[in-house]
Amino acid sequence: MTQPHDDAEAPGQMPLVPPASSAEPAPATPLDGPVAPVEGSEADTAPPARRPRQRRPRPVPAPVEPEYEFESAPAPVVTDEGVYGTLPPRVTTVGRLRDYDRRESPPRDQWTRVAAGMLAMAVGLWLVLYSAAQVTGPAVAVPAIERVVESMTGLRPLLGLHEGEIRAALDDPAVIPGFQVEGVALSRAEVQAGDADEWHSTLLNRTAEAIYRDGPEVLSGGEELTGQGAFSTPGGARLLMRTLSEANHGRATLPLWPVGLVALASAAAVLALGSAFGRFSALGFALLVGAVPPILAGVLGVGLVAFIGSDGSALAQETSALAGDLVRAPIRNGMTVLVLAVVIIIPARVAGAIFARSQRSTGSRGPAYEPTGEPDYGTAYD
Repeated sequence: MTQPHDDAEAPGQMPLVPPASSAEPAPATPLDGPVAPVEGSEADTAPPARRPRQRRPRPVPAPVEPEYEFESAPAPVVTDEGVYGTLPPRVTTVGRLRDYDRRESPPRDQWTRVAAGMLAMAVGLWLVLYSAAQVTGPAVAVPAIERVVESMTGLRPLLGLHEGEIRAALDDPAVIPGFQVEGVALSRAEVQAGDADEWHSTLLNRTAEAIYRDGPEVLSGGEELTGQGAFSTPGGARLLMRTLSEANHGRATLPLWPVGLVALASAAAVLALGSAFGRFSALGFALLVGAVPPILAGVLGVGLVAFIGSDGSALAQETSALAGDLVRAPIRNGMTVLVLAVVIIIPARVAGAIFARSQRSTGSRGPAYEPTGEPDYGTAYD
């Protein structure tokens, strides 16, 4: 019995592939790569095969963090059978508007505060300057100086005592015994045409105007007044008359208009940069803060006058009363602006509260459901 050859086909096996000879090359398969063209064939003119382009993977964007907590909640699915999923929480419009204002316009709020601060400083400085200009103006200063001169010289009883002597004298201008003020006198025609009351009024007004214009040195005895201290009765009267001068009035009036223009520009900036009723509240609070410095200055002046007091003489009492009246001018002006600020603030705050309440009630209207807490996807997501 002969054994089968190893190269024979066994039953149930695939036929063996004969070995490739050197005369006939084995046909190329797709795994062997492209076949080299044969000279003289159509493959010489065919274009080379293009290799497939490899696409680069697109970068995956980073996940965006939700700005509000309800943005990360899955959206609910509404069907005929019911609602499945987590419902978003109820959101009020007023709170979101406030968040929007803080997020979108912080520079605007910052500039509003800067403008309000400038307004407060300008208003405070303007009130102090206005009070100084008001006190040192001729309408207030000249009558005040007349009161001091009357207490200092006793002009009325002096004229009554020497009235006959003054009428009988032939000097022109007339000489008033015991009253010598540089540049102040009565002409002979005024003496003959008037009486003692008219002489008193004319001399007192002319003396006050001379002191207002040139200072208390025009009084006879100005050298003695200069040598007194500020806390003495003559020294205090001299200091008061020197303060109520035309030169000080010019110094207080000169910066009044520029500071007023700065205050007006700051007020316009507050109204333009502010939002809703808050702009009026900011304006009112700026005026309120600006009214404090003149009030404090006036209170300090009243306390200083009360501390100095009086020695009981007529000149000291008149000077102390007059100084107390003058230092109350900044208090009156500051209180006027303070009342104006309160009148602006209260309606603005009330209107803002009403508007916010209406917005809150409008924004809170929504579906009659409340958040259920944990998501309940149900069968809708199966």
